[in-house]
Amino acid sequence: MPATRTRKANIEAPKAAGSASADELAVEYTRTEVIQLDEKHLEKHRVVAFNKQHPSNMAFDVLRTQVLQKMEENGWRTLAVTSPTKEAGKSSVSINLAASIAHHTQHTAMLVDFDLRRPKVAQYLGIRRTPSLNEVLAGQATVQEAMVNPGLPRLVVLPTNDPVERSAEVLSSSQAGDASAAAAESLTTTRQPFSNPSKVLLRSLRLLGNRGLRRRRK
Repeated sequence: MPATRTRKANIEAPKAAGSASADELAVEYTRTEVIQLDEKHLEKHRVVAFNKQHPSNMAFDVLRTQVLQKMEENGWRTLAVTSPTKEAGKSSVSINLAASIAHHTQHTAMLVDFDLRRPKVAQYLGIRRTPSLNEVLAGQATVQEAMVNPGLPRLVVLPTNDPVERSAEVLSSSQAGDASAAAAESLTTTRQPFSNPSKVLLRSLRLLGNRGLRRRRK
């Protein structure tokens, strides 16, 4: 099995001190399911940033520094990772960047797989669980119920299990807009005691499809 389920938890109780150092954001999970990932499976799919000792991890830490600086300068909390064509590396970049942000002791991150046509985040992480974003968009589950922690503190993932028909239309729908807003809200509320806002990474279908999400966030 690529991933092992361990316990239920959630991101409601951030701590500025106690179990970690005083300047480290420790997140205590109480409802969100925590899953331990398989290192060999991650390596196979070029997911390297979970392991701080991996020789390729530094590249994503550099990217993280640049991205966080730009986001904080502009007051942004959401980043969409997009590409004009398929097979351009959105999944691996999104996962590695999200993990690198979560390694930062004063940031939390959520990764949402909004590539509804070719969802890959769950596959790359070795996660297969229900509910996922599929059920959220169908009105059968909430964002909080579909979130999972992949064994890395300060990171939650909202995976998409299966391709969605008419994905471009769904991506610009009110359901997708509500889901992205709920994802951002679920992390923002956990960060109130801290100065740095949470970061939400949306792995998007493509640049054109992402416009619908931007309209919903205004």
